Amino acid sequence: MLCLAFPNRALPARFLCVGPVRYLGRISYALYLWHWPVLVLFLHYNNGRAPAAAEATGLLVLALMLASISYHLVEHPVRRAVHLAPGQRWALLGATFALLAVMIAAPLTSGTLGRPLPQAVALTGPTAAWSWQPRAETATDLPGYVAVGAPWSQAERRLVLWGDSHAGHYAPLLEALYAGQTPATAILLYDRHPPAGRSCPPTYGLPEDAPQGRSQRYREGCIADRARMLRYLARPGTRVDGVVLAISWNSRWRAMGSDREDRQGIARQQAALEKLLQELKALSVPVAVLGQVPQWTHDPMPCVAGQALELLRSDCAVELPAAALADDFERVHQGLAGLAGPGLTVLLPHRSLCATGRCLTTIADTFLYADRGHLRRDLTDPTRRALLDAMVLAPLRTWSAGLGADVTDLRDDSHRRRRDELTVERGVRIAHATQRELLTDP
Repeated sequence: MLCLAFPNRALPARFLCVGPVRYLGRISYALYLWHWPVLVLFLHYNNGRAPAAAEATGLLVLALMLASISYHLVEHPVRRAVHLAPGQRWALLGATFALLAVMIAAPLTSGTLGRPLPQAVALTGPTAAWSWQPRAETATDLPGYVAVGAPWSQAERRLVLWGDSHAGHYAPLLEALYAGQTPATAILLYDRHPPAGRSCPPTYGLPEDAPQGRSQRYREGCIADRARMLRYLARPGTRVDGVVLAISWNSRWRAMGSDREDRQGIARQQAALEKLLQELKALSVPVAVLGQVPQWTHDPMPCVAGQALELLRSDCAVELPAAALADDFERVHQGLAGLAGPGLTVLLPHRSLCATGRCLTTIADTFLYADRGHLRRDLTDPTRRALLDAMVLAPLRTWSAGLGADVTDLRDDSHRRRRDELTVERGVRIAHATQRELLTDP
C-alpha cells in the first residue's frame, strides 16, 4: 500500500518496496503461525529457560524457514487452486487429523509414549506433588480449619500453624515431627493450602500491607481471616499452647516495594510482623517463626521431569548452590533472626540445608521440591524423617515444651554449623539406607 501511496519513492516506500521486505510481508501470516510453536518447543527442550541471544537468532531463522516452506507448499497452492483433486483432499484431511491427534495426546501423556513411572508423574505438575493424606484429621471449632496429629479436643498440646502456602508445605513435616511424641500434639491449620490461589499471610492486617497487585477482594479476605484467628485466640476457653508462623517471607516482603524499593518493602513487612507479634504477645501466646527453605531463582521442575521421564531435553544439573540464592534472601532472614527474644523462637532451615555450600535438593533419588519455592507434600515417611534431620527442626519440640534457646542461628556458630553438616550427612545416609522402601512405596 505504501509503495502505491508514494510513487515518488519516498524513504518509507523505498525501504518497504525492497524485495526481501516485500517477501517478508507475503509470508508474515505463516511466520505469525510458526513462531509460537518454535518458541514453545524450544522452551520445553531447554527445560523452561529463555533462549540466549544466539539461540534466539537461530529460532528466528528456523521460524522464517518454516514460514517460507509452508507458504510455498501449502498456503500459496491452496489459495490459487480453484478445486483440489480427491487425492489432495484426503492428504490434507489426514494431515489435519494427525496434527490434532498429536496436539491432544501430548498434554495427556506429558510428552511420553509409554506409561511413566509413578514417581515421575509427581514431577510433571504441582497437583500430584502437593497431595498429602494426614495420618489423622479432625474438625475443630474454628470453621475452615482442621487439626492433624492428635484429636484437637483431646490433645495435651495444641499448636496453630499459621501462614500461606508455605505453612501448607510444612504441615506434613510438623505432623511427622510430633508423631508418637509425648505429650500428644495436635496442629491446627487452614484446610485449603493450594500452591496457588488465595494464600493469606497473617501479616496482612491493613489494606496497605498487601501487595499493590492484589485485588480489593483478596485484601479484604486476608484481613478478615487474620482478624478471625486473633478473635479465636482471644476467646475465653480457647487453649492454644503456641503459634508457628510460616510464610514466604522473601517474596512477601519484596512485594511491598518496587524493584527499586526492596529495602522499603522489607521494612514495611517487618513492621507488620512486629505488630502481629505484639498482638500475640498480648494474648500470652508463644510464637515460633519458621524461615523459608532455599528458593530456586528458576523453575527446576522441567529439568527434573525431563530426566525422570527420559525426554529429549538439553543437559541440565539439578543443583542449588548456596551462593545462587537471591541477594535479599539472606537479608530478609537476618531480619527474622533479629526479632528473636523471650517468647519468640526463630528457626532458619535454609542455613542447615545449605551448610555445606550446596543446598540439599534430593534424598535417595527423591527430588524434594514441588516448584521453585515449595517442598513436595507427597514424600514418603522415611524421606520426611531424613528431611527433618537435615532441616534440624527438632528444636520445635523443645520450644513447644517451653524449653530451648530463643533463636537457632546455624551460620554464626561454627560448632553448630559442623553439627548440622553431620546431621545433613546422617539424614542422607538414613534415606539411602531405606532407598528400597522409597522406590517401592506406592
